[in-house]
Amino acid sequence: MKSNLLEVTIETPKDQNVFFRPFGGCLRGRKDFQRIAAHQIDAMTLHQQFPRGVPGTLLQIDLDAKAVTLVETLRQPEWAPERESLESRDIEIPRDVVIDRPHLPDWLHATRRAVDAGFAKVVKGELPKDLGEESKRPAATDVEEQRIDKLCGLIETLIERLVPAGK
Repeated sequence: MKSNLLEVTIETPKDQNVFFRPFGGCLRGRKDFQRIAAHQIDAMTLHQQFPRGVPGTLLQIDLDAKAVTLVETLRQPEWAPERESLESRDIEIPRDVVIDRPHLPDWLHATRRAVDAGFAKVVKGELPKDLGEESKRPAATDVEEQRIDKLCGLIETLIERLVPAGK
């Protein structure tokens, strides 16, 4: 039986992590120490120790099973040398995270935004054309949060008007 699996890796142009609202936290982006060394010379030492860098989180969305897993790529066999090097420095490598009863449209919309922004890459499968209806964010109760929400809404409206749909 063929699974309808979407796999997306987190990789930003500046080696950052990406906040994923459905997860409520950040997903690790790939770290390319040679690229980082262009701005921080100390990173060249890390490039020598980790010439392949450190992979980002792999997001797996099984569209048929309606399941989401955050795969810790450092636990995969091809990344064993990097994992062992990190563990030898008492850096704990997290386990895979299986999301319990995910609201798939939230994950798909967040994934679409990350891919469109250049913060993630689809490595297997493809995003469906119909992402479903995203959950509504609860209204802010704090005055400062309300101001931020209003500003974000204005910016989104501005972007929608400046950028033609589908671009």
